[in-house]
Amino acid sequence: MVFENPNDRALLEAEIEKYGLTLKQFENIVDSVVPAISQAVKIVMETAAEIAAVIRPTVHNVMQCTADANPKYWHYYKHAKKLRTRKKYRNKLLRYATAAIEKGALI
Repeated sequence: MVFENPNDRALLEAEIEKYGLTLKQFENIVDSVVPAISQAVKIVMETAAEIAAVIRPTVHNVMQCTADANPKYWHYYKHAKKLRTRKKYRNKLLRYATAAIEKGALI
């Protein structure tokens, strides 16, 4: 391990000694755990990509249905000065999307 500050090494060694380990043992433990963690992260990323591929068409359909709403609503939702105005148009767009889902337009 490379330390920028020599005190960091001393502090780490002191903390590790509380658990009855040496710095070399700690490095070996870290080196053995890192590949397992990277493999787990790789699996999670692949799974997330698969889920996104399945969900993407539905989300796109929701966006398309709400895109059929008045363009003014989108503009006010994005650019209105007051929070209550943005909230009003966000809720209108949400109602359009909910109505489309309830009608089965997205299934």
